[in-house]
Amino acid sequence: MKSLTATHHIFSNPNKCLDDIGDYAYTLHIPALDRGWIGTQCSQVITYSLGEIIVSEKKKTEKFKSEPNNIWTQLRQILKPDKPYFFLISLDLHRSKQDVDLPLIIFFQPGLEICVDGSQLPDVQVLAEDSSTQKQAQLKVQEIIRTQDFLSYQKIKYSDGVNLNITDWQGEPDESFLSRLAEAVSILQEQSDQPSKMIITRSYNKILQTNLVPFDLYKIYTLMEQNCASSHYFCMPEGVISLGCSPESVFELIDRKVNFDVIASTCKRSENPDEDARLKEMLLKDFKEDREHTMARNRSLRQIESLCVPNSIELVQDKNIRQLRNINHLYSEYSGTLESSLDYLDLLEECFPPLTSYPPSLVNLVNNQKEPSRFYGGMVGRISPGTTKEVRCFNNLRSCLIKKNTAYIQGGVGVIKQSRPELEFLEVGNKLSCLLEAVALWEKCSLEVI
Repeated sequence: MKSLTATHHIFSNPNKCLDDIGDYAYTLHIPALDRGWIGTQCSQVITYSLGEIIVSEKKKTEKFKSEPNNIWTQLRQILKPDKPYFFLISLDLHRSKQDVDLPLIIFFQPGLEICVDGSQLPDVQVLAEDSSTQKQAQLKVQEIIRTQDFLSYQKIKYSDGVNLNITDWQGEPDESFLSRLAEAVSILQEQSDQPSKMIITRSYNKILQTNLVPFDLYKIYTLMEQNCASSHYFCMPEGVISLGCSPESVFELIDRKVNFDVIASTCKRSENPDEDARLKEMLLKDFKEDREHTMARNRSLRQIESLCVPNSIELVQDKNIRQLRNINHLYSEYSGTLESSLDYLDLLEECFPPLTSYPPSLVNLVNNQKEPSRFYGGMVGRISPGTTKEVRCFNNLRSCLIKKNTAYIQGGVGVIKQSRPELEFLEVGNKLSCLLEAVALWEKCSLEVI
């Protein structure tokens, strides 16, 4: 995880690397690759909200009327194929409740991007709009990471003394959430035999202390959750921050090869190895968990078949376990060759929304949309520059949105007719426990552990 240490250090010391950071900056890290990217100095930003696309560049701003069903066509005409982009796409794009302070879609093109590869440090790759800036930044970045000890700073140990009391947060009462879970199970049990699943979420918010540095929360959280599929930190104007440790990829496209994750079914973890092994075995053998995962896998496979060249789809892994800090997930993966007539924007459109109930008639029956999702459950990722397109898109789960000194988090479960409301209730807490622990440590200013 050398690249994680390096990206933390570079992002924490931007003024040592760059003369001007700007209003936007991001880091995206992929543990499995031991690779991270840092982007700054806004060259172009494209946002969509309230029926309007706004394209802002250094010397001009353009506005276009648009609707959600036409947005992908317009984006294809605006996005520059030879440039990198970081993106966030909100579930609220297709929901009635929205946060008017946030865009529904944002594509940010950096004027300077740093690629940190853990196998090559202290060498780094810097892309910039002019060669002078590129060389200067590359020398500065190499200098600030040359003396770092990348092996001494690995993981944050479990702390039994950390208070994870969710009552510190404002949110839906437990009784109300349990009632919605029970209602969802009841609705599903009245459905026909077709595969049916309802996504039930609950949200929390908390006013933060004024002296906290948001990037410190990202550092703590990513050191805890090093087995995540990806982590991101994105700073937007007016101090809006999105950060998270996603458990799953929506898709990863490298040239024409595309991989899809299927993450469904969950159990808690134990620090005791024997007990943890028992819990994993139960997860693999449990009828309800197997049913939920099989439904998700079959649904994903049907979607993949419509996007890929016939007979190109392969099962990469089937019902393995993805082990995170506090929970285990059942995990399958497929790969295929993308149809020659399609590109990454087609994938984004076809795979959106990544978090949804099905069949579509169930979407609005229990989640009454009283609270916007902001960026939770949507898409987050990066588009590489160049003709050999590399696009990595992740489901924005286990995430936090900080706005106007308030932190917003959400957790959810996929409910099927065999679900038990009280167990689904506990599952949400298990899923959020690592993020809650990170926030608690952050608020205690426990940065001496890293």
